Amino acid sequence: MTEASFAVVWDLDDTLLDTSTEIIPRSHLAAATAMVEAGLNATIEEIHAYRMALAAQGAQGIDHLTASRFGGSISVANAGERAFLSTDVGFVPVAAPVIEMLRRLRPRVEHHLLTVGNTQRQIAKCHYGFDDDLFSSVHVLSPSHSMSKLAILQCVADCYGGPQRVIAVGDRPDAEISAANTLGMTSIRVRTGEHSRREIASPLEMATHVVHDILLVEELINSFLASSENARIDDF
Repeated sequence: MTEASFAVVWDLDDTLLDTSTEIIPRSHLAAATAMVEAGLNATIEEIHAYRMALAAQGAQGIDHLTASRFGGSISVANAGERAFLSTDVGFVPVAAPVIEMLRRLRPRVEHHLLTVGNTQRQIAKCHYGFDDDLFSSVHVLSPSHSMSKLAILQCVADCYGGPQRVIAVGDRPDAEISAANTLGMTSIRVRTGEHSRREIASPLEMATHVVHDILLVEELINSFLASSENARIDDF
């Protein structure tokens, strides 16, 4: 890593990897099945449809909302949550244009991957078509992990000489976007997938840039690099 290096920290789910069309529906189906097995008085089809409707609305706490809707207990909600997070839903490759974008950017920036979820499942996703040497580091955090996205981003910033050399890209304003803004990084929200309808709850969740297509991030990164290089020339 040289003094001129820049870093891009990418979120995985619904940023680099489209989970909304394949993984999310399968995960909700697994959760619906688990809730019925735990004693919820409804059919798998009814529960799955209700969960998908909530997800489309950007609702939070889907497991508890679903259990409440059909008269279930907290244990039923917990069964749904466990199944949603841990069920193996199969291989879903990263889209080829996304891989090509990362490869084009690689000579000018170093990529880092940051994701939170069931550790075994997220590690498997990290191998869904990515080149072995594409990322300089991969960070997989479990929901109960004491290390946060904010802490990981801070570590990356320290490695590259400060937050002004790091871009954070993700889909959640309440997670990687707010963490990046807290540190003074450039943040890019990819408004796709499960959290696309989520509105910001505070100014800290407002991304520097917002796009509705992951492939548009490349142009923003190139503009960022050009501006940074021009600033270095002016300083010199």
